[in-house]
Amino acid sequence: MQLIVNLPSFPSPSVSSTDAIPPRALIKAVLRSLLIHGLTQRVYVYIFVLCKLSRWVQRSQICSSMKLGACYNVFDGEELLSFSAQCMRKHATYIVVVYQTVSNFNDTNYHLESALKELVDDGLVDEIVKYTPKAFSPVEKRSLVSTEASVDELGGSAEHIADQFFNEISKREIGRSKCLERGCTHYINMDVDEF
Repeated sequence: MQLIVNLPSFPSPSVSSTDAIPPRALIKAVLRSLLIHGLTQRVYVYIFVLCKLSRWVQRSQICSSMKLGACYNVFDGEELLSFSAQCMRKHATYIVVVYQTVSNFNDTNYHLESALKELVDDGLVDEIVKYTPKAFSPVEKRSLVSTEASVDELGGSAEHIADQFFNEISKREIGRSKCLERGCTHYINMDVDEF
């Protein structure tokens, strides 16, 4: 014997909706169905369905309150960025690109800014932030390295860590801060070749 359960339709958990059925309404619908169909011997099936629906409601409430921010760290590889941003746009509330037109080794990318502006115009990226690489003083380097990091973990003292490492960290921190300013609850660092 096959049991058919007729419950009100509701949106999938990945879609945030103000029309989502509250848990009480789901429970009432199941109990009403039990009474109408006289399916008291099938109570366990309905309890199982209720548990599944309850998990759905919890997931949908969590998903609707989460806001994912993504930050791309870019100097080159902009030909891949649009494809990666298309994948992320489906999931991210806010996408920021922190870019530099001069690399950490003084190479120049003359076409990057125009490519990034196209992505903003197309709605794939919300904001672009230009970053200029810099040389970090020994005092700045020590302040950016965890006080708990040992010399062995660092491969030497903080002063001997290359500037490009600190430039990369700084770019990612700018992106994280921008996402936080926009109300994002979660954050992901991205590179252009990550899909």
